[in-house]
Amino acid sequence: MSTEVTIRNFTSKNFNLVAMDPSPKSKSVPNVVSAQEICVPAYSHKSKTTLMSLKGYLCYKINEEGSYMVISWKVKRHSKNKFYIKLFRKEPKHHFSKEFYKRFNKECSRVETVNGNGFEIRANMTRGNKASITVDLLKKENVKADYIEN
Repeated sequence: MSTEVTIRNFTSKNFNLVAMDPSPKSKSVPNVVSAQEICVPAYSHKSKTTLMSLKGYLCYKINEEGSYMVISWKVKRHSKNKFYIKLFRKEPKHHFSKEFYKRFNKECSRVETVNGNGFEIRANMTRGNKASITVDLLKKENVKADYIEN
């Protein structure tokens, strides 16, 4: 089983994302995402693969806003894939806790939409053992941010 995350940005060349390292010792990974379509292998230090499921997360800092976007997923064999995307004002401390998953799991058949200040994030996850999450970053005027305080 594998998971691939694709982030696309169609509207702004200066809308950058910086991949954040999930380990508490270091603050960031030198991986900058620009306006091109990119594919990021969806594995991190705390990703866990078993015979029956694969789960993991990615955390990105949005440079224009100074906010953080967390993409988290769970791919289960013989079950529905689940994912969530949320925005935080500060860097989230507990990306991968059980309570985090219980609170924010979404089914893959639905499209997730999250609003930031001046932008919108739309995401969709495919079904099957080779799941893929597609995230679109769109510039939008006059949208209210859906931030989570941490």
